[in-house]
Amino acid sequence: MERRVLVVASSESPRRLMTDGPHEVLKAVLPPASCVHPEAAPVLLEGLARWFQAQLFVVLAADGAGSSSSLGLSDAFGAGESTVFYEVEVVERGHLRRARRLGGLGDFREVRQLRFRCGR
Repeated sequence: MERRVLVVASSESPRRLMTDGPHEVLKAVLPPASCVHPEAAPVLLEGLARWFQAQLFVVLAADGAGSSSSLGLSDAFGAGESTVFYEVEVVERGHLRRARRLGGLGDFREVRQLRFRCGR
């Protein structure tokens, strides 16, 4: 099964959702990129890839090249990084529909929509 990590980059509370096929296996609301080490996102993805012993497909929804590159998952032009541990596809965040709030860690509908926006 393909393991995906869906990321909505936000200056307030970026959300991450990891799926293993049709199953959600991890939800996280982590601090924004401006508050963490520049290598935090790549190291987190490498750790998850090692944990699941498989390359991850990452879909990153961002407002622009600046917000996506601040995570260290894309270059200055907005092109996604590709390593042995993960492959990143960057999509524009503005094309995602707004969602209602969910319980628990908040609203993950916007993140879930990335499953349908990526090329795979």
